[in-house]
Amino acid sequence: MRRSDILLAIIAAADGKALSPVHLQKVAFLLSQQFESSLPADYYAFDKYDYGPFSAEIYRDAELLEYWGLVHIGQTGARRPKVYSAADHVVFDSIAIPASVKSYIKRTVAWAQGQSFQELVRSIYFLFPEYRENSVFRYSEEEAFLESLGRGLTQLREGKVYPAKERLEALRGKLEQEQDADPVVE
Repeated sequence: MRRSDILLAIIAAADGKALSPVHLQKVAFLLSQQFESSLPADYYAFDKYDYGPFSAEIYRDAELLEYWGLVHIGQTGARRPKVYSAADHVVFDSIAIPASVKSYIKRTVAWAQGQSFQELVRSIYFLFPEYRENSVFRYSEEEAFLESLGRGLTQLREGKVYPAKERLEALRGKLEQEQDADPVVE
């Protein structure tokens, strides 16, 4: 597995939509945290930068993928950042990376696409506070919590089910099993 294959999978997981630089950076970072021991030795190293974890190598690899005809890099306006999308012939399911990594990428890209720039940066800072160190972004845990709560309530009202709900139910079940297995001694 090469890191360029992983980056291509991240871009292709967007299902034809373009990813912004913040999507690319944060999904690649989250992947590094989830699969640290099983990623290639040369996987991206992330610095504590203006808006959290950042690796300039991601952009260089994206340019190589564009050169090889696998990715399109465009801009949505003169003052807008670049956007990244997979070439039409690139099929996410055919990218040769482990199924567990692929599944995580698919879910994480979908999650990231549902957030604004601010929400995504706040989410990363909430999960990894050490990456706030060199930030120019104003961060408040209260704002991050309220945004998350508001998004969750909206999704619940819309009848959407997300892995977090399933994980919570699994944790409740595990806790109940542990309580049943450990008799109370008086």
